[in-house]
Amino acid sequence: MRDGGIDMVVQGGSPYVTGLSELDTTNPVRPLPIPEDALQELDEAGYGYNVEMSIPAGSYSNLEEDVPTVSTMAMVVVNEDMDEETVYELTKSLWENLERFQDEQPNRGDYFDPELGYHGLVDPDENMHPGAKRYYEEIGVVE
Repeated sequence: MRDGGIDMVVQGGSPYVTGLSELDTTNPVRPLPIPEDALQELDEAGYGYNVEMSIPAGSYSNLEEDVPTVSTMAMVVVNEDMDEETVYELTKSLWENLERFQDEQPNRGDYFDPELGYHGLVDPDENMHPGAKRYYEEIGVVE
């Protein structure tokens, strides 16, 4: 995109994606809105996308108003046979270092929330590793 070889990219990440912000300094980017009917279809399909997200106006130089988009949860995927204690410690380390995420990646870290980490997963009782679930139980997220 920087040298004009391509015109479009599908990009994941939060507003102010580093690569797009860098590109925006020399070749302004323009995020495209996802039409409301497409957002509604995605929501109804139950794929797990959050459709209540917008890229805020001002995130990039050409962005004068919020642009509707989709977001997904960041997650750590492990083999179901992975040691329970290892997964527990991994989960604990993630949430006990939340301030570091917020400091180093504020546009992503501000969305990190253990409540959402547990309840945002489709059927966490079925789809969450027992080590991670144990940590969420310990901090009172699981009823």
